[in-house]
Amino acid sequence: MQVMIEPPMSGWQVGRGGGPARAELAQITAANADRLGRCLNGIGPVIATGHQAWLWHPGILAKDLAAQHAAELHNAQTLHVVVDQDVSGPMRLQIPVVDQGRAGVQVIEIGEVDTVVATCCQGPLNTGRVVQRLDATRQRFGKTLAVDLGVIAEAFEDLPDCQTLAQQITVVLARLRAAMIDGWQPMPIVFASDLVKLTVFQDLIDRMAADAQHCVEQYNHAVAAHPDAGVVPLGGDRDRVELPLWWLSWGRVRQRVFAEITSKRNAELVLENGERIEAGAWKNAAERKTGNTDESAGTLAPRALLMTAVLRRWCCDYFIHGRGGNVYDRITDQWWRTWLGEELSPTAMVTADVTLGLGVPVADEIEARRAVWRAHHTQHNVDRAIQVEGQATDLANRKQYLISHMDDDRDRTRRAAAFAEIHQINDQLRRAYPDVVLQAQDKLQQAQLGVTNQAVAGKRDWCFALYERKKIREVVGAMGSDQ
Repeated sequence: MQVMIEPPMSGWQVGRGGGPARAELAQITAANADRLGRCLNGIGPVIATGHQAWLWHPGILAKDLAAQHAAELHNAQTLHVVVDQDVSGPMRLQIPVVDQGRAGVQVIEIGEVDTVVATCCQGPLNTGRVVQRLDATRQRFGKTLAVDLGVIAEAFEDLPDCQTLAQQITVVLARLRAAMIDGWQPMPIVFASDLVKLTVFQDLIDRMAADAQHCVEQYNHAVAAHPDAGVVPLGGDRDRVELPLWWLSWGRVRQRVFAEITSKRNAELVLENGERIEAGAWKNAAERKTGNTDESAGTLAPRALLMTAVLRRWCCDYFIHGRGGNVYDRITDQWWRTWLGEELSPTAMVTADVTLGLGVPVADEIEARRAVWRAHHTQHNVDRAIQVEGQATDLANRKQYLISHMDDDRDRTRRAAAFAEIHQINDQLRRAYPDVVLQAQDKLQQAQLGVTNQAVAGKRDWCFALYERKKIREVVGAMGSDQ
């Protein structure tokens, strides 16, 4: 187990909080608190983090743990952002199986979802069917199943009413954290699709549309400056440029948003097919309930870089990323600075590498090559593999004498006879010590199996609820190790 916190938590420079957006944000979290814990008080510093709505691994869980620990250290509040405008396979679960020492990965779908529609734009699952699928999985794999699915099954039972898939998974994740972590305190929740309800975000969209060319130009310059982040630049031409926004509508694939630049004073927002986005339609989102199933309705949501920019500018005083976000948000810093001349709240990178103890042999390629050599060597050199005794000692001494005098002359008949006698001695030694050869062969098989097992045993991205609680406690305990 390894936890990484960069920079050290004790050195985080957490701001003082405040601002009108915090009051609106507090209201949003209050609306979510009936299912998801508690709300912000709108006063004081906030340390935020977040992720998509799926069954995370411990590296993602570590960000929430760090947020809570840092909040105690710096007298701040926490905030968890659910990236529900994203698409993923939220009900895909990887599970380890072990059969006769061989480890493998099985991928199961524990719920039927649309993997190309954002989790905020589709309804909740039939949780009874989810539990049935988990039970069927346990029966199917039986004793080869290397983990307990019971904690996850229990988290899906008797869930409160939810309007969206994202809300439902967020409730499940809250239950899993409470089940796996002693003394877990619920975190205030904001969904990324809720950010459009903030007045500052609505004003920012208007500003982006009015300054579309310059905004996107600086965005793409920042993307080009950080190619390792893997972010795709925004497209467009002289008359139309793509903005870092999504258009979301119920049950449909999210769509890219463009600013259409005409002779008019203000650019108009349109979809890729040219369909116009009425300003009133998305600004009324603040008055609508999340999970509006009217397919004709829609709303705007920020894409990744814009989302963290909004959060870091108006919603929090410190933001915790994982490995990926820590790389791509360098783009956000540069873009925001060159476009608007503003600095965003600081960030840290937190993650954890935690593996399951599968109890299978594990080896790398070097160990496997050594085992191959050792098995071959032992076949012909029992006397070198172990200390032989009794009559076998005479055989070993005779063998060494023949080897040492093999080059005394080049007589082919003598050399052939010496080779034949050496092979006979090796045969006798193998018969005298059969277990030595068998052990070498067994170690070779174990090493070859270990190479196959290594990828599975070294995986760090199992759902955190599949780990033993003591391993999760180790991650919790590591949060204060850098102070």
